[in-house]
Amino acid sequence: MNNTKLIEYLEFAKEIAYEAGKIITKYFYEDNGEKYKYDQTIVTKADTEINQLLIDRVKEKYPNHSVDGEEEQFGKSDYVWVCDPVDGTAMYARHVPVAVFSLALVIDGVSTIGVVYDAFTDNLYYAAKGKGAYKNDLKIAVNNIELTDMRSIANMDMWPTADYNLYDVIKELGKKTYFVSLGSIIRACMCVANGDFNLAIFPGTKHKNCDIAAVKVIVEEAGGKVTDLFGNEQRYDRDINGAIISNSIVHDEVTKVLIKNLKGEQMKVDNGLKEYLEENIIPLYDNNYIGDGRDRIEYVLKRSREIIKENQLDINNDMLYAIICYHDIRKNNQEKEHELHSAEMMAKDEFMKSFFTEEQRIIMKEAIEDQRAKKDTEPRNIYGKLLSSASRNSSVEQCLKRSYYYGKKKNPNATENQIFEGAYQALLDKFGENGYAKFYFKDSTYESFLKEIRQLLLDKNSFIENHKKYIEEIEKNNKINS
Repeated sequence: MNNTKLIEYLEFAKEIAYEAGKIITKYFYEDNGEKYKYDQTIVTKADTEINQLLIDRVKEKYPNHSVDGEEEQFGKSDYVWVCDPVDGTAMYARHVPVAVFSLALVIDGVSTIGVVYDAFTDNLYYAAKGKGAYKNDLKIAVNNIELTDMRSIANMDMWPTADYNLYDVIKELGKKTYFVSLGSIIRACMCVANGDFNLAIFPGTKHKNCDIAAVKVIVEEAGGKVTDLFGNEQRYDRDINGAIISNSIVHDEVTKVLIKNLKGEQMKVDNGLKEYLEENIIPLYDNNYIGDGRDRIEYVLKRSREIIKENQLDINNDMLYAIICYHDIRKNNQEKEHELHSAEMMAKDEFMKSFFTEEQRIIMKEAIEDQRAKKDTEPRNIYGKLLSSASRNSSVEQCLKRSYYYGKKKNPNATENQIFEGAYQALLDKFGENGYAKFYFKDSTYESFLKEIRQLLLDKNSFIENHKKYIEEIEKNNKINS
């Protein structure tokens, strides 16, 4: 890309950043309209207004480009404006001034332009690939501090539903460095770029490219290094595999600690296979009923990693990833015998035929066919046992949600009381002391869940009453967010 175009894109990003900053400060000092999204994260008026501002500006100036905003997306292009309108929304909603705006231009997966604006301090961090990193027009650089240096400060982000649990990593690295959590990963990464911190670790995956896209180019232009949690490069126009953000000096040491502690949680999949499945198969889940959409794939992937790690299983990741992506494709949105439809679809797929051997495809087909917990016979191979185990519910909340909406779908003319009664009986049949759900591996998460749900199932009336309250809360949040 020529220098003139690079500067043009950078100036455009800066303009958006300053406009976004005005919106951030406007709502910070008044009602910010906070509400909870489906995944229980917070969104404010500033998030949605800034996201729409970006879409409007890109449509106007670069109609052939696309936008991947945390709240809304537009278009499809190799030129993607990746944006987190307000990073640190939880703090922002509570009027704690640490949130920042972030915008990157990602070209064919590569972060090329990055801008981060802290409206509360009026500090603008920016970089263009090959041109250095700046803070308010002054060049910035990472520090050269080792982890064992008493000046070493690192940022960590952790939350219960993250795909990667960093507890053991923080525990080990915490013996060398001092960890903090600013409440905004992007703001913390600017501390790395500016030489204040020497490390930040981020476990985010699904749609978290919005958090790291601008960080990637700014930190690396400042002399640092940004990779996934296992030291690999990654694209920033799609989901990421977490991130290590460092001054580069400590990067290898931190990567080794992460690989050691997250062994079994990593699922390296061939890029060509992953792209094919993401573009052609995963979108089919958008036709499924609530609870069985794309988020179901993410859940089964996460649970598979946990079971593999706990049991030290030797698994072909490409095969497992393809099995999980195919396992619940519905024909005309019908659940009946969906596993047979899914297995047949996978077996006939020409890409699958070209990628996997015939022997591998037979194993994969059997695994998808054998996944049902109600089957009298055990799955025929380890992949079937793993899929059957990983696709089981392992949280009470998930059970309550799925059993209710499944009951509504299956019995559209039933009364609410009949649906809750049916859900209770279905859960008792599956998870009660004599339930049909089976164990194939050691699974601490599932064992804890069984103990909890069996205790709740002891009192039918109390269970149904709590179930109703939980669904009422979901419906209330759905109305707020629609």
